[in-house]
Amino acid sequence: VTWEDDYIVKVWVDVELNPDYPYQEEWEDEYDFDEEDWEDLTDTDNETNTDNETEETDNETEEVDSTLWAHYKFEGDLKDSSSYGRDLTGVGGYGFTITYSGDNNTINKDGQAAWLPGNDSVYAHYNDIDIATTDNWTISFWVKPSNSQMDQWASIMSTGTSTSGDRFQIDYSGNGKLRFNGTGVNEQMDLDDGEWQHFVFTKFYEANYVYLYNHKLTYYKNGEFKGNKVMVDTYWELLKIGMNRLGGGPWKGYVDDFRIYKRVLTNIEVKELYESYD
Repeated sequence: VTWEDDYIVKVWVDVELNPDYPYQEEWEDEYDFDEEDWEDLTDTDNETNTDNETEETDNETEEVDSTLWAHYKFEGDLKDSSSYGRDLTGVGGYGFTITYSGDNNTINKDGQAAWLPGNDSVYAHYNDIDIATTDNWTISFWVKPSNSQMDQWASIMSTGTSTSGDRFQIDYSGNGKLRFNGTGVNEQMDLDDGEWQHFVFTKFYEANYVYLYNHKLTYYKNGEFKGNKVMVDTYWELLKIGMNRLGGGPWKGYVDDFRIYKRVLTNIEVKELYESYD
């Protein structure tokens, strides 16, 4: 038994068949089997064994990460591919909508990507945020931004309709940086113009920890740890992708494979997630 984190425990059971089973000679004597009967019984291609193999394969593919709260692949739609089915609602106007592209200049390793045109009326949202019941979460996404065409506070995502009450947003700082912008927090990383890059933010909270070392925000770029900050309070009122908290600041560029987990991914998991797109 090995413990990986608060949600995953793996158990291995080694099984070894008795080399003398199933005692061919005794079966032949007791049940009057001939050689043809025995071949039918031990045929690995018979229908029963084939069904067992299929069932085993199906069991392997049914593993579900229940901590993946939402997963938006943007493969031509706003569908949530996690087990929860929290589909986004797209908002558009003035002839602009969220569109998708799959050519070699816009995709990352995961297929199509959503194009956000930098228009105030174009964003996606989801309102029923039960993730607000926890303060342990992870946000992960790919972006390919148009920095020169965005103003300060243009947001890849935000969590509310006001800037109060620890609602936060991840936005463009106005000086070539991606910023986590919330109450008393302004953490920044380099945002490369016109290039695909992967960002991850995690938030840790433990009730029994001293506050000074708790409420920790950690952030990564392209699988590498970039920094952290403690005493960060956050609140999810809703989820908006492509718009800031006050309803302006539209994102300009591409976004792909947006994920939210209801737990903190470890450093190793963040690196593995980034490398999984190769």
